[in-house]
Amino acid sequence: VSTRSTWDRFNRIIEKMSDNFWSSNKFRAIAGLGAAGALGYLLYRYRAANSNTDQDQRGALYSLSAYTKVSPDQVNDILSHYNLGEYVSCTELKGGLGNSNYKLVTSQGAFLLKIFEEKSLQEVKAQMDLLNVLRLHNLQVAYPIANKEGTYMIPSSAPASSISAASVINKPIGFYDFLRGANPRRATPKIMENLARAMAGLHGVPLSSVHELPDFPMGLSIMLPFLNREADEAGMSDHWFVSWLSNVVKVIQPAMKADLPQGILHGDMFLENVMFDGEEIVGMIDFEEVCRGSVVLDVAMTLVGCCYDEANNLNLELAGAYLKAYQGCRRFNELEREYFADFLLYALAAIACWRFRQFNIRVPNPDRKNSFKMMVERAASLNREVLSNLLL
Repeated sequence: VSTRSTWDRFNRIIEKMSDNFWSSNKFRAIAGLGAAGALGYLLYRYRAANSNTDQDQRGALYSLSAYTKVSPDQVNDILSHYNLGEYVSCTELKGGLGNSNYKLVTSQGAFLLKIFEEKSLQEVKAQMDLLNVLRLHNLQVAYPIANKEGTYMIPSSAPASSISAASVINKPIGFYDFLRGANPRRATPKIMENLARAMAGLHGVPLSSVHELPDFPMGLSIMLPFLNREADEAGMSDHWFVSWLSNVVKVIQPAMKADLPQGILHGDMFLENVMFDGEEIVGMIDFEEVCRGSVVLDVAMTLVGCCYDEANNLNLELAGAYLKAYQGCRRFNELEREYFADFLLYALAAIACWRFRQFNIRVPNPDRKNSFKMMVERAASLNREVLSNLLL
């Protein structure tokens, strides 16, 4: 950051910033992330302001096609493991970031066929077991469907003779209820109130009723290896995002060490992961990131996924409706209120890290490599005072 060219760019950024910016919450937020992280963020904003590239790639991100393609013959091979009737049609569903999804129609109705691209057999089994526990509590969820053997997936060790698609053999496969309804394009206060009650119900399921749930898989468990090893191995240790993320990890450390109420977390509650009929909830879906942890993190993650506007500012009406309805079911304690802003920052950084790592290193994708910046922008607008008032 000491080179002449970098300082020249920095000076151009300063010239473009209004007086209002330097007294704003955005400036105070990035200043708290340290010099390297703040400079990195400012350089990003300069490039964004002088680029024709659309930085908000939400539409492109959620139009992602299935990773694994299957033919009708291959689907019939998979269907032979289930008592779900005769094959009629199979349609690819877009939007899965970590798996391949298909709507399968048979003589008995419609079902969701899911091919797990990143999860191990053990991880998928833990997810299925958790969903069956939720079934006992009558939560609004898309439940797995048992196969002929009474289990809930075709194991990744299935012999080649049972599944003809070579690309599928080493991946767990399962069927789920196909929920009627749709993902809402935009949240409303009523939608957020109904979602809050559903999430509070999930958090009320005793942790003792489930086993082998991991810690939050998108959080420090990937951030720290990324910062300590992966960024350097990928030749990206000098990228401004690495400095930004490193400083975020330092900021949230007290919150991570706090003794907070623990529970079952959905872990990824975006509007794309819940089905509604109008404003009435039909069910929560996509438990790919289900885990155990501080329930306040799941509440914060829902704000990230449902309550930001197109300018990446928190919609206070939506956030207020959600938090009020949630606390009508389960009140935050004093520590949860104290650290809520830190968990919101954690949730934003976790998604940013996953997207940066996924689309710049693991599965490079030029159309999605900058999708992480949406979360950086939201983090810059975080206002602790406003959040505290919403929790009263």
